Amino acid sequence: MKKVTDCIVEFLLDKGISDVFGFPGAHICHLLDSVSKYEKIKSHVCYNEQGAALAACGYAQAMGNVGVAFATSGPGATNLVTGVANAYFDCIPVLFITGQTETYSAKRNLKIRQRGFQETDVVSVYKAITKATFYIDNPKQIRYYLEMAWDIASSGSPGPVVLDIPTDVQRAEVDEKELYGFSGKAKMTEDNQNDIFGKFICKKIQASKKPVILLGNGIKQSGMNRECLKFIENSGMPVLMSMPAFDIMDFDHPLNFGFVGKNGFSYSNKIIHDADFVISLGCRMSFRTAGLDRNIISDGAEYIRIDIDEDELSFPVKKSEYDIRADLKSLLPRLNAQAMPKTASHLRWMGFCNDCRSQFVDDEDVTSKMISKISKTIPGGLDITVDVGYHMVSAARNFKIKKHSIHMSGGHGAMGYALPAAIGCSIASKKDACCILGDGGLLMNLQELQFLNRERLPVKIILINNSSLGYIRMFQDSWFDGNYVNTTFESGYTLPGFSEIAKVFNIPYTRIETLDQAEKYSYQSGLEFVEIVI
Repeated sequence: MKKVTDCIVEFLLDKGISDVFGFPGAHICHLLDSVSKYEKIKSHVCYNEQGAALAACGYAQAMGNVGVAFATSGPGATNLVTGVANAYFDCIPVLFITGQTETYSAKRNLKIRQRGFQETDVVSVYKAITKATFYIDNPKQIRYYLEMAWDIASSGSPGPVVLDIPTDVQRAEVDEKELYGFSGKAKMTEDNQNDIFGKFICKKIQASKKPVILLGNGIKQSGMNRECLKFIENSGMPVLMSMPAFDIMDFDHPLNFGFVGKNGFSYSNKIIHDADFVISLGCRMSFRTAGLDRNIISDGAEYIRIDIDEDELSFPVKKSEYDIRADLKSLLPRLNAQAMPKTASHLRWMGFCNDCRSQFVDDEDVTSKMISKISKTIPGGLDITVDVGYHMVSAARNFKIKKHSIHMSGGHGAMGYALPAAIGCSIASKKDACCILGDGGLLMNLQELQFLNRERLPVKIILINNSSLGYIRMFQDSWFDGNYVNTTFESGYTLPGFSEIAKVFNIPYTRIETLDQAEKYSYQSGLEFVEIVI
């Protein structure tokens, strides 16, 4: 016989999970007790469940595996919501385990708000922001739900799954021989179908005169960066990206023509508008990428859209488009097996694209220049998390990618993402990680500095301090004639002294105030708080 929570931990170990994130609570103590019995898995205390959820997101993004976070019932479970939504909208595979009041104190179908202390209907709360949420009231179902949750979280378009487990179920003893598993598996297109798709796509490329490739975050989620780069270089086509995917290629790659959309480069948007053939790979074509009228691709251009999520394909960009539901893990090798000789038209088109890049030069401000200079000092290959705000756009436009992996809260746009996500990245990679964030974003999850103080992780905190909520201030300039409300010092938004904050949390501190200081900054591995004052 074995306790249910022991079964959970052994399942996680079998799946290669060595770290889980959360905050203790009465209704999750049995899981913590079980984790403590096994040497190869560690429970990391975050100082708010939101921080734990976002750390699990960062862990999943850096590891290429499912992240795991836990919380107790009631407020513990509801504090996870922002991180769960972040995982859902950015298609990050995370398993969230929430404790729940005992089955015998559950309100069930009673028309009352609450029966047990800290009881919350977790299934209803999470229904709109998870791939699935399950309430487990039978101990013998634990293996079935664990296997199904893992399959759902990691298959197709990945995302979060929540298992809500009452305390009496967690502590129950079960006979492992009596536990039944989950036999269903997600299905995708067959390999022979992908062969047909590959030949069709290559014929369309050869028939075009001005082709482009548009890459989305799905490339990163599929783990097919190398196969994608091989396809790019075989085809010789210019490459554009959505903003969350801007790190797929090094900044100086000759086929990298930047990211498109609302915040994209003017030359990037010019190139995609003038193309006569666009193939998008794993790009969900959000309004920020495709425009409010979904008109980023010209009416006369042919468009092939490839996505693993058939629901995304149900929201078309053009009235006439070729939609292919396929797994890039299978399709990209098929594309790379096709011969793609470059035509004279393609070479002329490349010349046009290079001319666009040299002629359409966008002005960049001090924030952008600071990020550009600092990014040159950061060693290649590290995980970089970027928070939400004006600095996110600046980082996307100016960070000098050299095999870096950039992670951001793209769909949910959650301020406070970068610090806990960097913690998750560093634990997953066992290397340095950097987070670029604004003053507002840091204050959202400031408490996780104590995590860094406790575990001395080699996380570089790069704070862009413009003493305001800069992105919202831009909207107030545009929409309200500069009526700054709660976004500047004068209008109710104030800040602590960050040098003192760093001192309190025992983190080495560096202050940068000029471009010359940024250029001379010397990156040293290890924990550091770098404040860039704009």
